[in-house]
Amino acid sequence: MELLLHIGTEKTGSSFIQTSLAVNRDELLSNGIWYPTAGVREQDMLAGRISPGNALPLYQALRDGNLEQAEAVLKTFHQAATERGVKAILLSNENLIEPLSDVRVFETFGHLLSAIDLQLKSVLLVLRDPVEQALSLYKHRAKNGGIPRLDDWLQGGFKLGEHLLAFQSVMEASVTNVQVKRYTKDSSRILSFFYSEWLGLEVPANIQHKEVNPSLTLSELELLNKIHEENPVLAQSFYKAMLEVPVQDKSRDEYLAAHVRETIANELAAKASIWEYYNCLLSSTDQLQIPQVVAEVDAVKERYSFSEIQLNTIAQFMHVSTTRAAMIRRSTEWMKRIYGRLRSSWGGKQKS
Repeated sequence: MELLLHIGTEKTGSSFIQTSLAVNRDELLSNGIWYPTAGVREQDMLAGRISPGNALPLYQALRDGNLEQAEAVLKTFHQAATERGVKAILLSNENLIEPLSDVRVFETFGHLLSAIDLQLKSVLLVLRDPVEQALSLYKHRAKNGGIPRLDDWLQGGFKLGEHLLAFQSVMEASVTNVQVKRYTKDSSRILSFFYSEWLGLEVPANIQHKEVNPSLTLSELELLNKIHEENPVLAQSFYKAMLEVPVQDKSRDEYLAAHVRETIANELAAKASIWEYYNCLLSSTDQLQIPQVVAEVDAVKERYSFSEIQLNTIAQFMHVSTTRAAMIRRSTEWMKRIYGRLRSSWGGKQKS
């Protein structure tokens, strides 16, 4: 039996792809491909929400070096596929590139597959213009507040370049068929390269695309971070309030966005050769934009902007957050957090 593996990367439409797979599971089955369910996250996939795909348990086992658990997960998938009489299993998780970029883990993974009569037929890797990918991921990480400053995050929190560099060695040492595709915001193009070009199937008709990773503007995120420093619970309420403001009613944030892109480009330019390598695996019409050094990042651009509607929303949020009911809700949330930490700490002591 063959295994088809979609390994991400982050911010390349993975949740959209996973939803399309879950919704069209029966159609895939009729074509001899079993897309296993995702356990407790199955409803997220079916509803079009953010999803880790159906290979989250496999990713966690490989990440933790728990080979026994990884084998158990694969056996469960294999048994379900065997019962359905299919020729291939399709697994998806956008973080799988992290453990599988280690040559030793990749080789061990191959041995686990062989032990249960599975053959890794093809791996799909989806990449995005590096500056835009870093910016999108930073905004996603920052949505709960408490994220490091951009410079610090780029140096210590954005690991994709390292994973891609290591994955080069995996591709060069392995005979596995690895297909590399370039992310686009055009959902029809995503479906085309996933179904038609990778799986060799017709694109399913039952597809609905919607935004599953809404984010705030950079100025809103900076304010969110400041609020989080003072009150994490209040920061959650602020995030929800600003999400309610339609994108078209927000400031375009041009100055700050330009400043952030220049900062990211300067940091990633030193690793440009990584993305140049992957460009060799992409078609001439799908080349990634390689980050270039900006001679001097314009500090004047590091300024924040809000539309009148945003400012009104912020003012209303400040008013509501001072009401008695809001204070009680925040106190309740604080107590829940403290209780959760105490319970977790006590559980850890009990186990030890």
